[in-house]
Amino acid sequence: MILLLRGADDMAIRRRLDELKAEADGGSGMLPTNFVRLTGRDVKPQDILAHAMTPPFLAPKRLIVVDDFLDRFETRGEEPKSARGIDAFNPLFTAIADGIPDSSVIVLGGGDIGPANAMLKRLKELPGVEDAAYAELKGEPLTRYIREEAAARGIRFRNGPFRTQDPVDDELRKIGDPVALLAATIQVEVGDDKWHADTVGLMNELDKVAVYSMGQDVTVDDIYLLCTGARHANNFNLADAIMDGNLKRAMDTLKLLMDDNTERQMIIGALAGRYRALAPVIELVNEGAPADEIGKAMGRAGNFPRLRDDAIRRARRLGMPGLVAALSVIVELDRQNKSGEVDDELALELMVIRLARLSSR
Repeated sequence: MILLLRGADDMAIRRRLDELKAEADGGSGMLPTNFVRLTGRDVKPQDILAHAMTPPFLAPKRLIVVDDFLDRFETRGEEPKSARGIDAFNPLFTAIADGIPDSSVIVLGGGDIGPANAMLKRLKELPGVEDAAYAELKGEPLTRYIREEAAARGIRFRNGPFRTQDPVDDELRKIGDPVALLAATIQVEVGDDKWHADTVGLMNELDKVAVYSMGQDVTVDDIYLLCTGARHANNFNLADAIMDGNLKRAMDTLKLLMDDNTERQMIIGALAGRYRALAPVIELVNEGAPADEIGKAMGRAGNFPRLRDDAIRRARRLGMPGLVAALSVIVELDRQNKSGEVDDELALELMVIRLARLSSR
């Protein structure tokens, strides 16, 4: 069996993979001996076939998972990243056409793959290849999914306005439906101004809510307190403070994030994303574009005049040389942290200080 397991719904993909693991194990307890995970970005056809042609040991099936394989051949614009590299997988195509042993299951993984993906098109032409695509959950399907998963945990939601006096992001405070708030706060950035719902993270958040609520109604205040809302808002507040050159507010917000055990890479990624999103705004400001045009270039954030005007003000403050310098600071401090040259907490503090100084000039 050859399965193309792809899409933006990570939880659905994880559950399908769990089903395949259970089938491969078949109650034998021998899954660890018959389960192989390979990295798609540098895997070779012989790496896959060597495992696929090996009979399972004391279990019904052997499971071979190649993570992110299809992403390797995704297109960027109109030019494929690795179009010519597809020919190198002719031995794999031939083996699939001739018939992989029934005792082997090959899972070729991928993210939100476009229809122009050359490897996807080539594999779907072969006999016996199953394509399992799990689309991004958004809008009404996402809220329905949250309600269904919550109901399975005995969670009841109650609509109503925020009651907390703690600082809450203005846009989040407008939300009176706990499900809508949860849907907003589980969004993760997957590209320039491109977001999708983190369905794996959603399961963790719902588990926390179920333990906390103990049968009581759950409000927007509960979701904001327990789930990623505070961290999500604080990530944005941190970037805002840095881009405004307000070092004290930035350091205070960073402390809140670290006290909340927010992953360091999440903070770094959020900052890098905010600076990348500022690039087109800086270009348009330099060209003298009107505010409405700049708002359209900002995507959904540009629909809110306050966010648009703040971005324009920060773009004027930073300028393109400042943006390049800021991204260089993030890359360098991230490198030093990962190489062990600087402690991770110190690396973040140094990053915030240097970035805030760039915006305060």
